[in-house]
Amino acid sequence: MLADAVARHGLDRAGLAHRLQRHRQLIATLNEHTKVTTLVRSLAIHVEPVTLITLERATSVSTKFQLLTNDALTVAVMGHLGLKDLATNDEDFDTVTSMTVWKPR
Repeated sequence: MLADAVARHGLDRAGLAHRLQRHRQLIATLNEHTKVTTLVRSLAIHVEPVTLITLERATSVSTKFQLLTNDALTVAVMGHLGLKDLATNDEDFDTVTSMTVWKPR
């Protein structure tokens, strides 16, 4: 949704999530996120369910690596699946020692 807000409204990325929360009427103008489920279905890929056990692991990951919830959940799911490589430009994952972070920039 953030990328959609930048593209559609020319908004600056800095503080964008908070800005959208304060100006909720802008959220109604965003629609790119609605295409995600259709795209994922068309790719015929497995989507790993998030279980209570995974959420519990994520809380430990969050504390250990100082990650926000979504990033910690990503690391917990990857650990559950035995995945060791993550391609991202998100520097928050740089603290995670249990995986290799690839920067595709």
